[in-house]
Amino acid sequence: MSDGTVISSVATNPVVGDQTAGATNYIDFGAPHLLNDGAQITFVGSGGGLENDRQYTVIKRDDNTVHLGASFAGGSVNTTNDTINFDFKNNFKTGDFVYYHPEPPVGGVYLAKVNVVDTVFDEASRTFGERLLLPNPQHQLRGGMRCKVHFDGVAAN
Repeated sequence: MSDGTVISSVATNPVVGDQTAGATNYIDFGAPHLLNDGAQITFVGSGGGLENDRQYTVIKRDDNTVHLGASFAGGSVNTTNDTINFDFKNNFKTGDFVYYHPEPPVGGVYLAKVNVVDTVFDEASRTFGERLLLPNPQHQLRGGMRCKVHFDGVAAN
């Protein structure tokens, strides 16, 4: 079991337009971490553009590695209001750059900027809202898509 010590990180950003994110932007604990999607970790230290004492939400990559970000169900994407709703607090902040990965058949990697973070829990939808500035010139991205969003340039050295 991991004691929380980061063994290595891969801070290579995915290439916008590639079909998948590939082996980019993840943290390796070198042993099983027991974290699941939505778990929160606190970064202590400096490096890789991460903020000291900031909480980050994880996406489980495999038993030893995580991405920092959030996964969400397709019904949470609202293209009319340009928002993504999460059913848990994800710790994104206004100004964060993130990568948006829609699942096949669309696929691809898109760079977005967090524009608005609504920290008030919406009881009706049971979600928190985020607004991303996400270029979609060819209108491939649609509401109802399953996606993952992770931080740009994550490296916890």
